[in-house]
Amino acid sequence: MQIFYNHQGVDLGAIVRCGIRIIESNSNVCGGSTITQQLIKKTALTDEISIERKLKEIILALKIEQERSKEEILEMYLTIVPEGSNIYGITRAAKFYFGKEISELSLAEISVLAAIPQNPSRLSPTKSLTPTSSRALLENRRNYVLDQMLKHIDQINESAKENETDEDILTIEMITEARDAEIAYRDPIFPINSPHFVFYVQELLQQRPYNQGQPFDLAEIETAGLRIYTTLDLDFQRVAEEEVRRAVDVYGKRYGAENASMLALNPNNGEVLAYVGSYNYFGKPSPEGCISGRNCKFEPQVNIPNTLQAYGSTLKPYIYYNAFIRGMIDADSLMSDVPIQINNYRPKNYEGKFYGQKSARWMLINSRNIPAILLTQQMGPANLLREIKNWGYTTFPDPNAYGPAIAVGGGDIKLIEHAQGYAVLASGGMFNQVEVISRIEDSSGRIIYEHKANPTRVADERAVYLVNDILNGREGGVGYSFDGRDIAGKTGTSERQTETLFIAYTPEIVALGWLGNNSNVGMRYGATGFTSVRPWVSSFVERLGDKIPPTPFSMPSGVYYSSGHLAIKGIDAPASIGVPSQYRVSEILGVID
Repeated sequence: MQIFYNHQGVDLGAIVRCGIRIIESNSNVCGGSTITQQLIKKTALTDEISIERKLKEIILALKIEQERSKEEILEMYLTIVPEGSNIYGITRAAKFYFGKEISELSLAEISVLAAIPQNPSRLSPTKSLTPTSSRALLENRRNYVLDQMLKHIDQINESAKENETDEDILTIEMITEARDAEIAYRDPIFPINSPHFVFYVQELLQQRPYNQGQPFDLAEIETAGLRIYTTLDLDFQRVAEEEVRRAVDVYGKRYGAENASMLALNPNNGEVLAYVGSYNYFGKPSPEGCISGRNCKFEPQVNIPNTLQAYGSTLKPYIYYNAFIRGMIDADSLMSDVPIQINNYRPKNYEGKFYGQKSARWMLINSRNIPAILLTQQMGPANLLREIKNWGYTTFPDPNAYGPAIAVGGGDIKLIEHAQGYAVLASGGMFNQVEVISRIEDSSGRIIYEHKANPTRVADERAVYLVNDILNGREGGVGYSFDGRDIAGKTGTSERQTETLFIAYTPEIVALGWLGNNSNVGMRYGATGFTSVRPWVSSFVERLGDKIPPTPFSMPSGVYYSSGHLAIKGIDAPASIGVPSQYRVSEILGVID
């Protein structure tokens, strides 16, 4: 603020510093504009990044400084300053966040409004892309604002006295009290449907090159008059929201979970059809008095599909896919479900039992842990993770950092990427990036972006078909084939039942459901993907059956039946595989093989 009162509309030093930074970092983002320049940019120009626009901005800023007082410029700026949540101006912000007039605000509340404009999309305390981290970031920025008040306290008071105020308007005690104050925010009131999806869209608009090869900035999204058409299907969304409510009201109550999430996409083009980020975005955290990000079982604004979650056994289809294509097994090879030990790792099955030798088909349908772990160890966890990186997973940055436990949940994923990965299975091995935007038009109706699918092959269709055939409910798999159509499915249960999943898929849709607690408190024993999520995800698909074509999984050339066994032509897999001697465990009854 001290610089604001001393410059003539432009801070030449800041412009030079920004120019050097832009050249050194090859970035066009730098905060060199004065308040006067920002006022001009928001009221008289566009957000276009060009030398011509910047020169116009500088000329107009110099001109307005000659015609208006600093107080007038600041007052005008405060009427258009971005305050997050699509709110502009401190008067509206005071009403939106605190339900007060500006004159009624405390110093603590004023410091909030002064902090938010530095990064409105991240610092909005009640409506942001990442609510939990936003509160922490806002607190840091608010403390910075109070530090600046303390640093310039004498100048602030002297300026006030020049305006015929005898007493100090700011004291050290007031700043200390504001720093320690517990701020109560008004519940956000805004008409918005599918809020988690909307914020996910907003995030991608600022990350992907939708704007003629560049991302949009938040101001363009909120003020440029864009018409943004999303891929969401309102019928799918309505049913998904109803099923998520039922998930918590019925299965959450039964097993001890307070939150749920669901998403659905078209595997043939990656378009998101339904996206429910939590039980109720506008709900209250619970239990009452819990601390957000620490011990709340239900955090309404956490966007579950776009945050890290455990995945339980839902990577197992990928493990079997890799084993099929490597010739380690075929669908009917006998495998061992017995006690094993790999170094210090001694895995077990969910219920603690072992079933000896069964076919690969039986092992995958019944989601046995031991065979999947053995396959992962033998093919190499890093090889598995490098493979699925091509399927769109970004949460395993160093494939060499993981061991065989990756087979049963020894990592974290984003559910939106998980649905994208299962779409590779659903589409017979083709990858389509998840998409939420179908078309964007500018204020004049000119199309500046239109989605066109660009599928690429990332998986062998023969091995994919073997996985789909095993998981197909019509063939005895976990999918719920409610009318005889092909529907595959896979369950997932994390350790201690902290979260459960079920993914249903056909060549026309992928539907993923999640149940759990944001605090990672485990559910009661008996909560599995099969018991607590499969029923309502299957119901979602069944209720929309008329809108989903009953397309079967198509058997590709190169897959054949040999003596009644499904196999890949040209790949000779063994009829059975045992446990390597170094992993065998000697039990009371002797060595189990």
